[in-house]
Amino acid sequence: MTTSKPTIAGRAGHLTTAATLAILIPLYVLLDRLGLQNSLVGLSLVFIMFQFPFALFMMRNSFEAVPRELEEAALVDGCTTFAALRRVLPPQRHSVRGFMSGAIRG
Repeated sequence: MTTSKPTIAGRAGHLTTAATLAILIPLYVLLDRLGLQNSLVGLSLVFIMFQFPFALFMMRNSFEAVPRELEEAALVDGCTTFAALRRVLPPQRHSVRGFMSGAIRG
């Protein structure tokens, strides 16, 4: 018989569920008033609203995970800031891109 107190992670899970449910009712009313229910545009807006913050958070963390030395080495080799962003960072963030595509599809 396991009747232990809920852990902090369990309580946080309940709070996130409550926050999501608190957003869904006003979102339903808003989509109804705009006439976007049962439409591809309404579905796209809901998808973007729930997925975009998570994707942004993951991409930000992936950019911060790239060592500063790689960027500095690109600048020393003659790359501009934009060229360093375009040539150095994409190979370093392939794992996040794959993770995000799997998370979005799943």
